[in-house]
Amino acid sequence: MPKGLFLTFHRESQPLSAHLDAEILGPALRRVQEMSADQFAASTGDLVAGLSDEVRVEPPRLREQERAAQIVGTRRPTRIREVSHATTRHHVAVQVDGHADLLNYWPDRDDPGLTPIDTLDAGSLRPGNGEPFDFAAEVRRYEARSAQERWFLAPLEAGGPVVLQTWIELTQDEEFEVLRKERDPAAQIDRQRIMIEPIVRAIAAQTLDFFAVDLPRALTAAIDGRRDQVAARRAVYDSLTWPPPHPQALQVPTQHVRRASQDVVGR
Repeated sequence: MPKGLFLTFHRESQPLSAHLDAEILGPALRRVQEMSADQFAASTGDLVAGLSDEVRVEPPRLREQERAAQIVGTRRPTRIREVSHATTRHHVAVQVDGHADLLNYWPDRDDPGLTPIDTLDAGSLRPGNGEPFDFAAEVRRYEARSAQERWFLAPLEAGGPVVLQTWIELTQDEEFEVLRKERDPAAQIDRQRIMIEPIVRAIAAQTLDFFAVDLPRALTAAIDGRRDQVAARRAVYDSLTWPPPHPQALQVPTQHVRRASQDVVGR
């Protein structure tokens, strides 16, 4: 089963800022350190724009949704400890524009009061032997466990594009309620989507802000620092000259000296 999304785990262990720094900013800064002296003929602004375009990803946005697979669901507790209801899991796929992988991370800038979807405490999986059966507690555990799988990224078919998927579980009696127009599964899916849309919007906003502010600022500082480093190294090299004839002048072909100097100055 694919990993769930929008969970307390992501808020506590998967900050979006750390991911953007490691996967976007880090490689861009390494590119700066690999730049040759000749590349610094361009302006800092042009270099920042070029490097930003190389690493840019588009923020995720949710689009249309449609029904998908129907599979056997998990068993739902009843008021009798030994009895549970069989369910069918009805999947819905949501198209994601942009970089869907960013949905694996939690927006952690300027906390807007976002809430993970698994706020219920699952507690122990089952009550211990001899403990009284608590139907309400069992329902909370069922809902908490379900939240861990409620949203996930996966292709609809092998080799296909990744989409965001969710689902609802219905017993056979509940499916008959749909047949009688007494239950609206589409409205239930819509409610689930409403819960995550603020999280997705915050991920998109933080990603846009990263490329508009954080990345250019860090690259500007790195490029200016690297430009100064290259200029200083060039100055050292250029200063190491003496008027001819020098009694200790090296008797080596000029092209070897020039090639070696370019290797050092460009580093």
